[in-house]
Amino acid sequence: MLLEQMTSLGAVAAIVLPVVGLFAGSAAFLDSAESRFEFNRQARQAFSIVIDGGQDIKGGPGTDGSSYAYGLHSRKDAFNEPITDFQIHLTTNGITIKGDKVSPETFDCAAKDDPVGECKNHNDDFTLEGWFDKDESKLEDNHRSVNDRTVEVFMRLINPYLLKDGVTEQERLTESYRMIATLNREIGDP
Repeated sequence: MLLEQMTSLGAVAAIVLPVVGLFAGSAAFLDSAESRFEFNRQARQAFSIVIDGGQDIKGGPGTDGSSYAYGLHSRKDAFNEPITDFQIHLTTNGITIKGDKVSPETFDCAAKDDPVGECKNHNDDFTLEGWFDKDESKLEDNHRSVNDRTVEVFMRLINPYLLKDGVTEQERLTESYRMIATLNREIGDP
């Protein structure tokens, strides 16, 4: 009787252990897939704000009388860096359009530039309030601009939820995006 129970228990373990391993791998894959979807959503929102601008439907008119914050496509000259506090901030025409914000969370730096560019030394700390690595995201309008009419937009996103869960692999934690925008306005910016 004991031999039969041990044999059946061994057979069940041989079946259950691979299934448990499959579930564990599926959970990691699901986290990775959800992270990629959210990275893409945040990048689309940020590029839309920076490139196309946006309308402030709650605020008053801007300096030119409209309620529109002009993105790169509606400008003659590029504007200052659009990232502050790890969040997209587009301020033009006296109007500010902001991207998504997350609850502030303070993290310790593992090393220089690890996990974000704001880390200058080991044991520094930083407070993450959005999705963007502000030291690694920038507008480049001087090096590779075509006739001073294009701007390269580079954004590095960091997943605050994975960082909070203790994920340290940069391949899972961050994603970089690039786009080239054309400055289409012929007259001065408002």
